[in-house]
Amino acid sequence: METSTSKAATGAGRRRRRGPVLRARRGGDGRSGQRARAAVPNFFTLMNLLAGFFSLIQTAAGNLEAAAWLVVLAAFFDLLDGLMARLVGVSGEFGVELDSLSDVVSFGVAPSFLLYVFGLNQLGAMWGGLLASLPALFGAVRLARFNSLAEAGVKSTEFTGLPIPAQAGTVVVFILTFIDRPWFDVLARPQLSVLITLVVGLSALLVSPI
Repeated sequence: METSTSKAATGAGRRRRRGPVLRARRGGDGRSGQRARAAVPNFFTLMNLLAGFFSLIQTAAGNLEAAAWLVVLAAFFDLLDGLMARLVGVSGEFGVELDSLSDVVSFGVAPSFLLYVFGLNQLGAMWGGLLASLPALFGAVRLARFNSLAEAGVKSTEFTGLPIPAQAGTVVVFILTFIDRPWFDVLARPQLSVLITLVVGLSALLVSPI
C-alpha cells in the first residue's frame, strides 16, 4: 500500500512538473510562429534595401535611368512590406528599425547620389556634394524622429512634413522627365538653379511641421 501510494504520488508529481514545460513549449511555438510571420514583411523590406543598393551601383556606372527605376522598385517593395505586415498581423521594433534603415538607403542616399551625378556635380565636389546630401541627411532626421515617436507610443493619423518615399518619387520623376531632353541642360545656369531649388525645397519639406 505504501509502495503503490508513493508511486502514485511520484507519478502525479511528474505530471504536475510537465505542465510548465508543456506551456513553455507552447509559448515557444507561438513565438516561432510569430517570427515566421514577421519574416514575410522583413523579406520585402530587405528587397527594398537591395533595390536601393543596386540603384547606387547603376548611378556610379552612369546608368541614371536604370538607377531611377530601381528607386521605383524599392518603393514597390516598401509598399509590399507594410501591406504584408498588416495581412499577417505582426509589428515590432525590429521591423520598424529595419524599415527605416532601408528607407534611408533607397529614398535618401540613392536619390541624393542620383542628383549629384545628374547635375549637382557641376558645382564641384564640395558644394555639389553638400547640396546633394540634403535629401539623405534630412530624410535620416525625419525617420529618426518617426522612430522616436513610435517608441514613445505616439500615434497620428496625419503626415507631418513630406514622407521620404514621396521625396524620392519627386526626384525620380524629375530625372526621368528631363534626362533625355536636349533643351534641359544642367550646365546652364537657369536649369541648374531649378535643380538646386528642387533639392532645397524637398529637403526642407521632409522636416517641416506642415
